[in-house]
Amino acid sequence: MPGCVLRVRGDFSPDEFLRERPLPGVTRCERGILLVVVGAHGREALSEQIEDALAFLERQQAAVSALVAWPGVETLWLDFGLWRHDGPYDSASFPPQLLTALGSANVRLTVSFCPGSEEM
Repeated sequence: MPGCVLRVRGDFSPDEFLRERPLPGVTRCERGILLVVVGAHGREALSEQIEDALAFLERQQAAVSALVAWPGVETLWLDFGLWRHDGPYDSASFPPQLLTALGSANVRLTVSFCPGSEEM
């Protein structure tokens, strides 16, 4: 399962955008929805997902900026997928470097906790 995914929603054609600015890792592309896997690390590896996200934002800065400005695009967010562990609560902490990069790119941060954990 992918860990960190760039999600894009709005009233736009992802196919039109991708013809002009191809993005690696596209997993879903339909009217109004674009999903891009940001890195290879799964739901058990938050620090590696963060590294993947920072590298992605650096490598794809022009494409992300173009998406933000693309007609009809309403929301972009990096969704960090994590396993929910047994216990009263779960949390995730993100470094200022990532938060600054997301803010500069006008991209939201989301954490999706999924029940259970991946078998090791």
